[in-house]
Amino acid sequence: MSTARRFLDNAELRVADDGEMRIEGVAIRYNALSKANVPAAGCREKIAPGCFTRSLKSDGDVLAYYNHDSNALLARTSNGSLRLMDGKDALRFSIRLNPNVSLHRDIHALTKDRTLRGMSFGFVADDDDWQNGTDDDGKRCQIRTVKNGRLAEISIVGTPAYPNTDAQARALVEHELEEQYADLVERYQKIKIF
Repeated sequence: MSTARRFLDNAELRVADDGEMRIEGVAIRYNALSKANVPAAGCREKIAPGCFTRSLKSDGDVLAYYNHDSNALLARTSNGSLRLMDGKDALRFSIRLNPNVSLHRDIHALTKDRTLRGMSFGFVADDDDWQNGTDDDGKRCQIRTVKNGRLAEISIVGTPAYPNTDAQARALVEHELEEQYADLVERYQKIKIF
């Protein structure tokens, strides 16, 4: 079975204000319809509450990427840098970034200024249900409800397929202040020389 990827627009992403460089938000909003033609033409998809409960309780390692790129790993559950919180209405996340990694600083900055604000997720569906239905605009379509699946990864993305998810960066206050202070000292020393 291949891993399916779904994207969520206007994700609830935010920057943490607790002294760590973190990104938090909603990775999956349950019962929210995907954009049109996801997973196929004439279809919409939604994820049922509790869909990934069994998967999250297993010892599997869920990864957090930028744009589904395995070369852009941000965090993982196995080392505690990715925390996933499964609720009644959504799967929420918290990614603790490493301030010593330039990609992490870049993703943090792009999320903080809302350039990046969407979320996506990769999963394998183990149980689903298809029904005739209508979308939010009253158009007829097939609606796939994923009832049980295995979550493989979440990704911060620029262009998501599901609305109503978000990612926002939390500032690493001490780290940023240290950088600003070092920059000011360097500027002051240059001025002093002349």
